[in-house]
Amino acid sequence: MRVFAGFPAFVATFAMLMWFWTSHYTFFRRYGLEDGWTRFLNMVVLLLVVFLAYPLKFLFGSAFATLFGWGEAATGISTLTQLSNIYILYGGGLGAVWFVYFLLYWHAYRKREALRLTAAEIILTRGSIMAMLITMAVCLLSIGLALQDRYEWEPGVVYSLFGPALGLNGWWHGSRARKAEAAFQQRRETLAREQA
Repeated sequence: MRVFAGFPAFVATFAMLMWFWTSHYTFFRRYGLEDGWTRFLNMVVLLLVVFLAYPLKFLFGSAFATLFGWGEAATGISTLTQLSNIYILYGGGLGAVWFVYFLLYWHAYRKREALRLTAAEIILTRGSIMAMLITMAVCLLSIGLALQDRYEWEPGVVYSLFGPALGLNGWWHGSRARKAEAAFQQRRETLAREQA
């Protein structure tokens, strides 16, 4: 039953890993790059994600145990400095993953002509780059608060900025991409009518 009580923390960890996987899937589905730089960055992403799996479960397990009494709280955290160090390590690891994704998307953006990306695809690529910058900025904000060694919960709560910031970014770039795609389709239809 103690193990089962830790299931919500496991689900939260799994959700975070699926977020990484979705970014990975989207990148390779969209661009299909197979050059040496892409393979190298892909290996770095996999290394970081595998490394982060246990610390993520540790962090979520402690949070769920402290907030809701589900599972077992982490032992050995007795000072604010130790808690701050956990926030710093977590933010650094998470930020490193998003930085590597940023490099992947930036690499695809630089190759946009070779990949023959449409205007809509270029906008979506820019949106993905901006999403990575947002995630890194939130991680850096958390680390900055933790480095002050006086905040208990604030470095963790700033991660709630992910939702609204990434949602706004997705809406903005998605709406622009839809307009670009509609304009492209309209030009194709006009051209087809003129040729007929």
